[in-house]
Amino acid sequence: MTSTKNIPKYQDSAAQKKTLDDVIEGFIADAIERFPFLKGRLLIVDTNKPRSYGAADLDHYAVSLAADETSDYLDRLYAQQIKAVGPGSFAAYDPERRLCSIFYDNHIDETELNNITEDTERKILSTLDHELGHLAIENGYPNSNDLYVRVVGESIADAYALIRHYQRFGADSKLNFNYTNPVYRAHNMMHGDLRHFTTFVTDEIIKCKDQIDFNALSSEETARLAWRFAMNYVPPAPLIESLHNDLKPIRDAFKLSNKDGVKALIDRALHPETGYFNFRVTSRWLRSYLDGEFKFLNGDPGLSKEYLGNVSTELKEREFRLAAEDILFNVPTVSEKPASAPQRRSQPQPV
Repeated sequence: MTSTKNIPKYQDSAAQKKTLDDVIEGFIADAIERFPFLKGRLLIVDTNKPRSYGAADLDHYAVSLAADETSDYLDRLYAQQIKAVGPGSFAAYDPERRLCSIFYDNHIDETELNNITEDTERKILSTLDHELGHLAIENGYPNSNDLYVRVVGESIADAYALIRHYQRFGADSKLNFNYTNPVYRAHNMMHGDLRHFTTFVTDEIIKCKDQIDFNALSSEETARLAWRFAMNYVPPAPLIESLHNDLKPIRDAFKLSNKDGVKALIDRALHPETGYFNFRVTSRWLRSYLDGEFKFLNGDPGLSKEYLGNVSTELKEREFRLAAEDILFNVPTVSEKPASAPQRRSQPQPV
């Protein structure tokens, strides 16, 4: 399996300091080795400086772009993206030139540019892997505004980023970052970001992470596995829209306060009639909060430990039931029917 550990400028952080240039140049070298068709066709732009990477190796003839036109071309792409959706990292594919571009638009503190910390490096790589998944894997680049098509593309990208994270840092490594965190994706879906609802896909990878030998996967197998997880577990668009609508009471409660929002979340997750998909979303989010993984940026809700302890106990019981029943969660089953009273043998009537 191709590994960035074998690239001279991409050694373990304990051995030497890594600059932002080292991280991105190492990523490009690894990406081209994994996906040879990208050779001469991949550009990465860091908007922090700004600076582009890969331009020196660009096949200008193949992509019909002269060296002195490259900078203006990238500036136009970035300006179009900002105008259309605002700031943020993104991937762009030019079908006429067959040119792939990744724009890294996440802030990096200036003090780290020449000494990238391990946490920052993981976030950079997670972002770049996500965008690479869009460009390099079948169905990864959405060419339609259809919600299902877009969710498939985002799910492939998130799945690839998560699998690569496990390959680089081990299956026990945690990264509370949007591209690999199913809870943040569920949270954002509730607040309107439906096309990035990749929660069900990444959750399935997390469930299987101790069964998969990530380091034994070839480059092709890695990409194919990300595709398979996405194609198997992306929910249909009507279901995503329905979930978003069903979560409106929780969304409204959060507008009042984090405390009101969490209480509404608890009520929904623990309601005896909450359905299968609703419970998967609300319980996953609630469990992450109870375990201290999900943090509110604008203040903790301030609920008592005793109350949350009771909630956690009840949630575990329902989580156990979901694990046992799966798709039949909260569906009446034969085993739940009360045993009918035994029929008495009719007595002979007196003559």
